[in-house]
Amino acid sequence: MMKAEIENASVVVLGSFNPAIFQPAWFGAQGLITGEEVTAAKLGMVHPEIAIFSTAWFSLQVTSDRFQIETVTPDSYPLLRDLVTGTFTILSQTPVARMGLNTRRHYRFDAEEKWHAVGHLLAPKEPWAGVLNAPGMRALVMWGQREGTAASKIEVRVESESHGRPDYRIFVATNHDYVLRGEGGTLHICELITAEWDDILAYGRTTAESLLRVGMP
Repeated sequence: MMKAEIENASVVVLGSFNPAIFQPAWFGAQGLITGEEVTAAKLGMVHPEIAIFSTAWFSLQVTSDRFQIETVTPDSYPLLRDLVTGTFTILSQTPVARMGLNTRRHYRFDAEEKWHAVGHLLAPKEPWAGVLNAPGMRALVMWGQREGTAASKIEVRVESESHGRPDYRIFVATNHDYVLRGEGGTLHICELITAEWDDILAYGRTTAESLLRVGMP
């Protein structure tokens, strides 16, 4: 089976945040990252309205209504889980409303016909006769539910990245959307991530492999 060239996992939380506190020194003071990571962190911006910084294994962006953290290092997936649960355990009074647990996997096909096979199956061309000449799948988004998760909605996105270049790339992204409890929302975040994190990562991988297998000989 194809191996993803790039993959990432991210956590997005919607709520009410104070971006100014989300800087490397605060995470270091709380014991959430090491002193070495604090020193080496790359600051993008720390402002009352937005905070952006990155370390060797994660990047963070926080605005007044959105917290987003991600890693492109698969070996760091457990660290990301622990960092998020640790953060929201400390920030236990933070008002939060929704959470997304997300994966994204990028693939490159070694032949154009395999790349086209994915689009032909997922987005048949027959309905487009008389509407477009030479139609091709640019992006496909599906919503639904599945058993075994507390997510209220699951989104799967398949998108071509080649844009006419001869490198035949596609990415597959998954999003599990959760409605958080009105009381104890941050505790709910920790419970959900602890219970579902490994399953979310496995689902992202198996979903991509299932959808892209149509391009295999």
